Amino acid sequence: MALLLADENIPRSAITFLRSLGHEVKWVVEEGLQGADDDTLYEMAVAEQRILVSFDDYFAQRAYADKRRPAGVIVLKFKPRNTQEIVERLRNALADVGDLQRKLVIVQRTIVRVRPLP
Repeated sequence: MALLLADENIPRSAITFLRSLGHEVKWVVEEGLQGADDDTLYEMAVAEQRILVSFDDYFAQRAYADKRRPAGVIVLKFKPRNTQEIVERLRNALADVGDLQRKLVIVQRTIVRVRPLP
């Protein structure tokens, strides 16, 4: 399974779900990195070749602009009604996408867009 770096804006229920699928998830909250700037998290994901998971589309923009890239980026671009909706959208997206390596995955409420990272 994949190595993931989950931003602090991803709820514990989503972390638990991702781990239940066998992903190795490093969660900013558990690492004591709450409030760390986006550049710090991006560089960590690059250094460890993890897939970034966040509600912040900065990571998608930087992955296209920067020559150094993480293993992939998943951006959730919807305002969740509750934490269960986040888990459900992730479940559907992961089932649709399959291999996450070298991909930008944009998860919206009703669609999932996937683009290869350059």
